[in-house]
Order: sequence, then structure tokens, then C-alpha cells
Amino acid sequence: MELQPAALLEALVLRPGRARGGGGPMAGVKGEFVREFSVEEPVELVVTAGSGDVGVRRGPRGKVVVQGTYYVRAVPRSRAERLAELIERHPPVELRGREIRVGDLVRYTAEVGPSFLGEVFEGIEIDYEIEVPERTEARVEIGSGDVEVWGIAGPVRISAGSGDVELRDIAAEVEAKTGSGDVEAEDVDGDLVVGTGSGNLEARRVGGDLEARTGSGDIEIADLSGDLDVTTGSGDIRLEGVKGDIEARAGSGDIEIRSGLESGRAWRLRSGSGDIKVLLPSGTEARLELESRFGEVRSDLKGSPDAPAAIEAKTESGDIRVKVEGGEGK
Repeated sequence: MELQPAALLEALVLRPGRARGGGGPMAGVKGEFVREFSVEEPVELVVTAGSGDVGVRRGPRGKVVVQGTYYVRAVPRSRAERLAELIERHPPVELRGREIRVGDLVRYTAEVGPSFLGEVFEGIEIDYEIEVPERTEARVEIGSGDVEVWGIAGPVRISAGSGDVELRDIAAEVEAKTGSGDVEAEDVDGDLVVGTGSGNLEARRVGGDLEARTGSGDIEIADLSGDLDVTTGSGDIRLEGVKGDIEARAGSGDIEIRSGLESGRAWRLRSGSGDIKVLLPSGTEARLELESRFGEVRSDLKGSPDAPAAIEAKTESGDIRVKVEGGEGK
């Protein structure tokens, strides 16, 4: 018996679990595809995906391999099967000179025509695993999904509406932003800019400057060669081994730094309602400006007005502690 539109809508709303079943009104079709290209280097990779995970990893020279795992949901089942057939026959991967473009899905829905139920009950989700030569620049833009990029020269640009981002072993600058999700970066030789609306940010072994922003989440940075500018609305900031200048701001969280303070450098630390703790090696010399309106201020280090470096720490309702490692006190 053929369902009338009202009955069909009721079935979709009340029985969403049937979406992946073969006999339900909303059918899901799964499948895979692989595309392989011989390419000239350097390669420019552009990925635009609505929903799905994206992994980009270093592979052999002169070759790009794109593997996709897709899931199509549509009404009726014949429409889902038709969309899947188009994806498998003509995967959303295109080579244009040195540029590889991945993820254009508009042509599939255009070919089968609009769905009478609209986009709410129809979708294409594709997870991508992509191997590229080391000399590759990557730009990834997705609506929702996790992104991993490993072992390429870069630069790398990532934008995600929601999802985690992981970056490792990138030889040039990186910019990675997600609306909600964690960002983790390791072994980035160039400048690093990371941001998330809600999520944690973690970076280790960065060769350039670093800028990090999160609305709500912790920030952890270790082994930074350049300058640092970090802000969290609600979360803690933990820093270790920073060679450049530091600007650190926490709306409602603690700030802790364990690092040497090099000559000519300045640290400016601000927390609205959190503690600030600075751990320095013995022999450090610095100009000090420490201020807490409603908390306790203690320092092992005796500030020197002629010192070649400076520490400025201010909090409204937290304590400030400057400790010289190997010195007295806790």
C-alpha cells in the first residue's frame, strides 16, 4: 500500500530508526569509492564537505589517493539508490592541473531533481581518507565532522562548523578553527592560529608565533619558539617553554606558566576570577607588576627596575604567586 504524504511524514517522525532499514519509507544506502591520480608537485588540495570526517596524510610522491565511505538517505529508496549510483560512478573528486578538489555534491541532487520532502529528510554523508605527496597545501572546509592532517608541507587552512581538529608534522603555517570541538597541534614549523567556540586547545612544538582563542575551554601550550597570544572565556591556561612574548587572558580560569623568561621579553597575564602562578628558573631577572584586588600576592623574585624582561600579572579575585624553582616556599 502506498503511503500518502501525511502518513509518510508520520512514519518518518515516529520511527526514525527505520532510516537504515531496507523496507522503511526513508532508506539508507552505504558504499565506498576510490580515486587515484598521478600528479605534479606541489599539490593544492581543496576539500569542501557538508558532513563527514576528513583525514589527510602524507603518501608517496607524485600520487593522490582519495577513498570515500558514503551514506545516502532519501525518500523513496529508489532515490537513495540513484544518488548512491551517481556517487559511485562519478565520485566527488576532480583533478585540475595541480589542484585536487574533493566534496562537490551539488551535481548529484541537481541530476535527480529536488526532493518533495526537502533537505530535512535527505542527506549525503561522506568520510574521506586522502593520501597526498608531502609537498601539498591543504584547505578543508566542512559543516560537521572531525579533521586530521598529518605530515605535509602546508600551508594548511581548516574551517569546521563542529568537530575536532588534529594536526601533526606540518612544515608551514597553519590556521584551524571549529565552532565546537577540540583542536590539537604538534610539530608545526610555521605560525599557528587556532580557535574554537567551545572546546580545548592544545599545541606542542611550534616553530613560529601562536594565537589561540576559545570561548569556553582550556588552553595548553608547550615548547613554543615565537610569541604567544591566548584567550579563553572560561577555562584554564597552562604554558610551558615559551621563548617569545606572552599575552594571556582568562575570563574565569587560572593561568600557570612554567618557563624561562628570555632577555627583552614581556609577559602580560590577566584573569578575571582565577589564580595566576608563574614558575621561573633560578637566576631570572625581571621587572614586576603584580596586582590582585581581592587576593593574595606573593613573589620569590625581587623585581628589578633595570631588568631586561618584564612580568605583568593582574587578577580581580584570585591569588598571584611568582616562584623561583629551587627557592623557598610553595
